[in-house]
Amino acid sequence: MTRHCAIALSLLTAGVTPPHAAAQWSMGLDIGASHFTGASFDTSAGGGGGSGGGPAASLRPQHPSVLALRLERAAARVRVGLGVLRARAGLVAENGTAAAVQKGFFTLLELAPEGSIRLAETGAGTELRLHAGPLVDFWTLEEGDNRTRAGAHVALSAGWPIAGRVTGSVRVAAALTGSVFDAGELPSQLARRAMWRRTVSVGMRYGRRR
Repeated sequence: MTRHCAIALSLLTAGVTPPHAAAQWSMGLDIGASHFTGASFDTSAGGGGGSGGGPAASLRPQHPSVLALRLERAAARVRVGLGVLRARAGLVAENGTAAAVQKGFFTLLELAPEGSIRLAETGAGTELRLHAGPLVDFWTLEEGDNRTRAGAHVALSAGWPIAGRVTGSVRVAAALTGSVFDAGELPSQLARRAMWRRTVSVGMRYGRRR
């Protein structure tokens, strides 16, 4: 894991800011809530909207709380950064009418490099930013099994000054990866599908705004 972090940080610092720009570093902490969809779908005749009319079954991660640490380097309107996100999620089994949750089944560690650009700013210093970049998710299951998934993420954030170099923010994000499940480990009626994670978070950031 140390090697993954070193690679991400080297990408962050290797000439990614515009030339002749005065780059500034900042650090932030976000706390939020996520919602997973996808991961599996029902292929049986009675599920997934088939003519059988039965409720569709599925397995997916539960909706976890997330904690994210962000390191950014800014120059003019552009920022580049690295987000490190951690979450624990249960496993949800549902059939359209009822659901069962096995708590603490998944642990997620995510590395998410990103670039962002300021879309708008008010006279009071509130700004709207668009973020996008790749991500790598490291999943650990309750029984100790590990798996890695790659994907991409996009986000929209609003930030406002609080005091001195401290700013507050609210962020709405979406991430897309492959299914957290490996081939062959789902019940026969289920198949893997791409997995979406939508997150709403609030946070604070320390660093110069310019």
